[in-house]
Amino acid sequence: MMGNSTEDDSLLRPFIDRIRRENEIESEQVADLHVEAFEEAKRLGIEMGRADPCLRKVVLFGSALPDRDFRSDSDIDLAIVGGDRAGLERIAAASPFSTRRRCQGPVRFARGESTRPGSTGSWRDRQAGLGTSP
Repeated sequence: MMGNSTEDDSLLRPFIDRIRRENEIESEQVADLHVEAFEEAKRLGIEMGRADPCLRKVVLFGSALPDRDFRSDSDIDLAIVGGDRAGLERIAAASPFSTRRRCQGPVRFARGESTRPGSTGSWRDRQAGLGTSP
């Protein structure tokens, strides 16, 4: 039989406090990673625009956008219009964000008007233009 609730609370309090602290730390780390992903997406858009004169547009969509639910396993979703996809993917693969991340496909591409498989909406639903070539 369990003891009284005050006794149970005092036994559980250290575990509850530890779990709360760990959750707060993880939330801060994910928030920092979200900012890092957004900044890296902007940097990639600029670098891709400079590297490929046929690239017309790079668009960020998905959880790396500000005010979206970003998780520790989230990636950077980019849509490209024009350009050499293979060459642009090499740029993304060399990204420090890509090489540090352990999730599957830390930077993913969609071409033109396509919708990423498994997505509930088009990349055009929520997006941020990251760069274009002249």
